[in-house]
Amino acid sequence: MNSHGLKAHTHAERAAILSQLIPLWQQKFGENLLGIGACASYARGEDIAYSDLELELFVKELPAGEDAYFQRVVDGLLIEVIYHTPGEFLGDRTGIAPHWHISASDRLLPVYNAPAIEKIMQQVQAAQHSEADFLRVAAAERYELQETFGKVLNAIEQNNLEGISLVVMDATMRVLQILALINRQPFVTFARYIAQARQFPIKPERFDDLLDILVQGTYRDLPHLGEVTLAVFAGMEQIFEARGIHLYDDPLDPNLPNPSLPPPGLPYRENADGGGEADIRLVPVNRDNFGQCIKLPTGPDHQHVAPNAYSIAEAQFWPGCRSCCIYHGDEMVGYAMYGPDCDDDDFHPSLWIGRLMIAEDQRGKGYGRAVLQLILAEARRLGYPEVGLSTHPDNFKAIGLYESMGFHATEIEDGEMIYICPLTS
Repeated sequence: MNSHGLKAHTHAERAAILSQLIPLWQQKFGENLLGIGACASYARGEDIAYSDLELELFVKELPAGEDAYFQRVVDGLLIEVIYHTPGEFLGDRTGIAPHWHISASDRLLPVYNAPAIEKIMQQVQAAQHSEADFLRVAAAERYELQETFGKVLNAIEQNNLEGISLVVMDATMRVLQILALINRQPFVTFARYIAQARQFPIKPERFDDLLDILVQGTYRDLPHLGEVTLAVFAGMEQIFEARGIHLYDDPLDPNLPNPSLPPPGLPYRENADGGGEADIRLVPVNRDNFGQCIKLPTGPDHQHVAPNAYSIAEAQFWPGCRSCCIYHGDEMVGYAMYGPDCDDDDFHPSLWIGRLMIAEDQRGKGYGRAVLQLILAEARRLGYPEVGLSTHPDNFKAIGLYESMGFHATEIEDGEMIYICPLTS
């Protein structure tokens, strides 16, 4: 029986469809269109008979009230396109997003305005993350790991032969995603997950046995499956424990914070020239620290700064934004919000500091300078060419700090001075 919705296509046929789409997008977006890049199998030149066509399309501004994607089945070919601004795309791809295990290996093949697409990819490729960054993201998945492996053991205990295959697949997928992060090796394509994972240098004992069960479909040997499941889970425990992640320290008391993960902050250490303050770190706002953050004391110098509660809410609508409490040791001393400048139309957008607030009773201790040094260091690591911020023209203390750190005034916008710090290294 033939299907009308699934048809084989060649690479050349996909290219022909793409050539039809480009002028239609030019018509739709006009000067708002910045560039188009193909991704996934088409970009790698590995598309085969039933591969779909996936694209990333960049605009200066996303059209209001319209879908931010294009999805069609045309002549049996699935076409999927996501519309982005450069800032949104970079905010997503220069961090360790939930889809990093597959998206980090992607490349964009320019199909419209090649210089623009190449500049975007240079920004993505310049981003670097430490082993600790990857470990924090991987460790955050351990609750789902616990849940999926529990489902496998429940299915074994219930002799659920009908449902066992799906829960084993789910548990294995969770391990694959975590191992990609721990090994810092993203997968190239869904079809190669297993082949790539077998080559990972860091993996739990008997993990290959679990992959064999998945590949060979030998789920019905429940005693063997149970033995392998427990061994793999124990191996994952050992991997985390060896890296300082203690899985079983969670308190029952909901009034206490979760202590099992080290705070995902960026530690600051005093420079050789004596600048800054030791033990400053940025910790993402969460339900445990939110209440304290919005109650940090303010003073006269904060009159032109939005309340922390407003800033935390605003951060939810800023793609790629980091909304963080500032800690000195274990004491909260302020709040910072920063991320890619999504209003920037060029292809090397600045990192924009939307808010930097030090509590009134903590001012004068060097915390503001320490936080700025942290953010500047992170911006360099992520490949940003500059960092920007704004302040009221009569905020002389802040202006003195900014200028001492290499910021210079560029213009006045909406009553605020815009300051830019170029990053040359």
